[in-house]
Amino acid sequence: MLLLSVALADQQRLQLRCRSGQGPWQACVMRIEAVGERWSLELPDDSFDFRHDGSGIVEMSRAGAGQWSPVTSQWSPERALCWDGLCALGQFPLD
Repeated sequence: MLLLSVALADQQRLQLRCRSGQGPWQACVMRIEAVGERWSLELPDDSFDFRHDGSGIVEMSRAGAGQWSPVTSQWSPERALCWDGLCALGQFPLD
């Protein structure tokens, strides 16, 4: 049972590469609270929370700000998933 718990914990914290705007790609962490519903991206200098209720609308908030705004999701030419200029590159679950 301990091995299963460790494996699940590892799946909830993923090492990725992120870019904000036209800035450089940098190491970041995606923390998944509920796959496809609630997650966050932790960059070296900033963090962002995301939520999706299944309606097709994703909302983003600067971590701790509490103010949510809808964002547009799209794939970049580098195969990164982006939300209004904040992009994450790597392998992560979508739903």
